[in-house]
Amino acid sequence: MIIFKSDFLSFWKKWFKFSFEYNGPREANGIVKYMLEQSRPAAKKMSNLAEIEKFMSKDDVTIVGFFASEDSTTFEAYSDSAEMLREVDF
Repeated sequence: MIIFKSDFLSFWKKWFKFSFEYNGPREANGIVKYMLEQSRPAAKKMSNLAEIEKFMSKDDVTIVGFFASEDSTTFEAYSDSAEMLREVDF
């Protein structure tokens, strides 16, 4: 569900409500592209050091977590935090 009110965008994902200032495009294609990006997981699974180093070179802030399983409660907490911090500029 997406709600536009002024310059804020709110949507629900995994029972969490995310609200943030939306500074993206105002035309339909731009909004759709932005929302498709938001629908993907904020945490990305990487399987080797080269992938991690490449990813880290693109952003100023990168948080890397190591988990025994994607079913663990710590991985779930990490993923939820990544979703909540997705729009934060550090």
